[in-house]
Amino acid sequence: MRYFVACLAVLAGLAFGGTAQASSHTRVYESLNVQPLLHNQLNAMDANRPAIVALAEKLLPTDTEVVALRHFIIAQRRACMGGVVPAFYAGMEGSPFHLCTHAFLAGTQALLKRLELVAGHRLDVQVLSEQVKMDLLADGAGPVCVNSATSFNTDTIHGVDWPDLKHPSRSTLVVVFGFVFLFVVVHFRRRRLQAAQ
Repeated sequence: MRYFVACLAVLAGLAFGGTAQASSHTRVYESLNVQPLLHNQLNAMDANRPAIVALAEKLLPTDTEVVALRHFIIAQRRACMGGVVPAFYAGMEGSPFHLCTHAFLAGTQALLKRLELVAGHRLDVQVLSEQVKMDLLADGAGPVCVNSATSFNTDTIHGVDWPDLKHPSRSTLVVVFGFVFLFVVVHFRRRRLQAAQ
């Protein structure tokens, strides 16, 4: 039921939420530039994000750059609907989640680089770095998307780039119905898994 309600909320946002895609938040943490993340690196960073964030919190809880990047990742991921959209869809060029997904995963990459710079002598950091490298190699080279050259800043949070439903194009309708379809699929899949347990 909550997934159906979420669908309705999303559609309401599509219809009335406008097309704003970025907003500034009050800066409490250090302002940092975040380097771009290539399109073929999205999956590897998404898969290893929990481990990268957890290790950074454990080893460098007071490092100013780590703190700024952690809060950027949290705020940016929340603005991107908390990762509720499957990565394969969010990462598709033309998806309204494309830019915001690049943003929080670029922050994840920056957090890993900070870990390697400050604590790269530790075995746990080395193991994690090697795991990420292996995942990147497994993904191989991929197409360069429009956001592969987009850099970010921890002062700016990018939201979902909702399409304008007042004058919908064919591609806009595909995105909307595709999004609703994904919510329905995820909902029934989870219900089936719960029933099987």
